Amino acid sequence: MYQQSFLLENSQRHIQQLAAQINQYTNYTNTSIRGSLEGAIKSINSSIRNILLLSLISLSIACAISWFYVRRNVLQRIVELQKNMRAIASSQLDTQIRIAGNDEVSSMARDLQYFQQTAIEVERTNQRLAAEIEERVAAEAQLKATQNELVQAGKLAALGQLGVGITHEINQPLTAIASHLHTAGRHIEKNQLDKAQNSLDKIGQLLTKITRITKHLKAFARVAGTELTPVCLATVIEDAIELMSSQIDEQNSILNYQPSKLSLHVLAEPIRLEQVMVNLISNAVDALSSASVKQLNIAVYELNDRVMVEVSDTGIGIEADKIEQIFDPFFTQKDVGQGLGLGLSISYNIVQDFGGQIKVVSAPEKGSCFTLVLNKAEK
Repeated sequence: MYQQSFLLENSQRHIQQLAAQINQYTNYTNTSIRGSLEGAIKSINSSIRNILLLSLISLSIACAISWFYVRRNVLQRIVELQKNMRAIASSQLDTQIRIAGNDEVSSMARDLQYFQQTAIEVERTNQRLAAEIEERVAAEAQLKATQNELVQAGKLAALGQLGVGITHEINQPLTAIASHLHTAGRHIEKNQLDKAQNSLDKIGQLLTKITRITKHLKAFARVAGTELTPVCLATVIEDAIELMSSQIDEQNSILNYQPSKLSLHVLAEPIRLEQVMVNLISNAVDALSSASVKQLNIAVYELNDRVMVEVSDTGIGIEADKIEQIFDPFFTQKDVGQGLGLGLSISYNIVQDFGGQIKVVSAPEKGSCFTLVLNKAEK
């Protein structure tokens, strides 16, 4: 028991010493761990600060690099591209377009370059079209001048054909004037002043008739204008009939014409319209040369906003296969030396210039009917 107590006490003492040492070691370990933790925390905090600082520096550097790249490689290219677009829009089609890289800006530059090439092609096409338009305008002007010359030549040719009849119309009054002058002289010798004055009055009337004929011929022969104005249709028809009166009488033809009581006006040019009427009446008179019944009819009537003028005859007519050719230049059914075949062609073009139409209906051995369709005009 004594030994047992001794060993127990000795064991307790050793246990207490061991517990004290363990407690000491524990305190030392806790202190060491605490110091290490504090050092680690300080180190971690310092590392965090360094990492944040490095992150900020890296971000700043990245932003600076990105800004420099964007400014130089994107914004500058976009500004340059915008300048190129404005230059091309202001017709500076030779502007150089720089393409660098393979990004969206480069794609836009390629599209602009394609647009530039298209614009250049369009400009070249416009220049070609402008040149063609100028050539066409010049050709139309030359054609118009040639047509006017042809119209004038047609009038002179018509006057040449009317020369014999016109000479007869003038010779008759001149012969009568000579006779009245002789008679007036005889009356003066006999001191018959009243009879002499009567002869002188007749001479004045005949001179007025000659003056009217020559004035009419001079007006008909002059170069016609191109401006369309309201024209009294009855006056034009009557003047044309007066020019053709000798030819109508030579053919022993019957002329049926009743002037309209409405005093119709058409949109035309008086001299050229008279030339058309002279051509139509002349053709009708020629067609009556070998006809058994020689009758010439001229009728005028209204149809809506148009005025119709019909010139018909009972002459030889036109064959069906030749009707479509009668308005062609130099086409004629007359004998050689009686015409150039330009009258109807010139008349067709004149009526077209008036904005009207000329139509024909014909049957062999029954006659022909030419119809002028003219625009009605206010007085």
